[in-house]
Amino acid sequence: MTEDLGPENKWKRETAFLCTADFNNNLPPNPIRWKLMDFPTHRTCLALPGAEALHDELSQRNTLSADLGESVDPVLLKKLQVCSGRASLLSQDATLLNEYTNAHRAAARNDFNVSSARRPDLSKALWLMNTQYISSMTLPEHLGRSEKDWAKRKHSNVLDITRRNSHASQIEAIHESFKAAQNVPAHEKNADIHPAEVIEVLPDIDRQHGSYIHFTFDESPASDIEGKDILRNDCPLGQVENSLVKPYSIDGASSSPDKFIAFMTPSLPIVYFPKIQEGSHKYEWRNEYQYRMANDYGTKPDTVCLLFDPGMSCMRYVKLNSRMILSRRSKHAKGKAARRMQRPSSITVKRIPSDLPDSPRVHKINRL
Repeated sequence: MTEDLGPENKWKRETAFLCTADFNNNLPPNPIRWKLMDFPTHRTCLALPGAEALHDELSQRNTLSADLGESVDPVLLKKLQVCSGRASLLSQDATLLNEYTNAHRAAARNDFNVSSARRPDLSKALWLMNTQYISSMTLPEHLGRSEKDWAKRKHSNVLDITRRNSHASQIEAIHESFKAAQNVPAHEKNADIHPAEVIEVLPDIDRQHGSYIHFTFDESPASDIEGKDILRNDCPLGQVENSLVKPYSIDGASSSPDKFIAFMTPSLPIVYFPKIQEGSHKYEWRNEYQYRMANDYGTKPDTVCLLFDPGMSCMRYVKLNSRMILSRRSKHAKGKAARRMQRPSSITVKRIPSDLPDSPRVHKINRL
């Protein structure tokens, strides 16, 4: 049994389509280019697992890239480009292409017929009445003005109706926008085509609204852990994900103070992807980095971290508005001069719930 190949296949292979949906729940705008983190993580980190499939060498490299991300762009990445050879055309694809071609030709033919038989502009009827070329018979109200003015008047009437009951209209608009997400996606023309998998895309509601920072290292921070802890069986990436940074400022001879951040990792072996628990944890001082803030507000493309949860079969996203560019402090002249400062060998960090009386948040509320 053979199938008619028909026109050229535009899809070439199994393809996933990203469609922009209009939801009225203050979602961030769809960025021009999505950036996927290239190391595994869990929900408590601003990264996602699963991007190792983009490049085979990631499984052997096990280090962080310069900007902690891989740009998913078929134009830039040769490994994601479509093969040059022509693939076989499925019968469903051929049907869709034929329907699209026939509908496009029919629409073009109808537009040509309508334009050829178009009547004269009726907006000149008022001028004809004033010059007595036609009788002043009763005409529709919109014939005396242009089509643009009539469209504006009609749109303003619709807005007036919605302003009368803004709360009810907003609720109705939200229900209308979520109708497509409540049911399983269906094809517009072919009912036999069904989605292979549907993943919910949710905002990061587990976190409070705030400004998230994207760290950009000049070198992989995991190299320090690999060099100092050769005998440790811990995964370097696990140490990096559970690390802490703390900013410091030292007043020197110059007018501007020396600002840097300290990079600290857990001193005890940890389980990969641990759960956040309350209590005291010890951290070791690893390295120091000079930093520079770079705000990405209003620039394109935006950087969005996607967090996949296989257990819940959903995906969450966090938009990163700021970047902190980090470079080793030992590379700078000022850093070499200030490298002799005393530093602690270990630091104990205690997690305090926000609802306790001794928490900083409660003290701030009491002061207000």
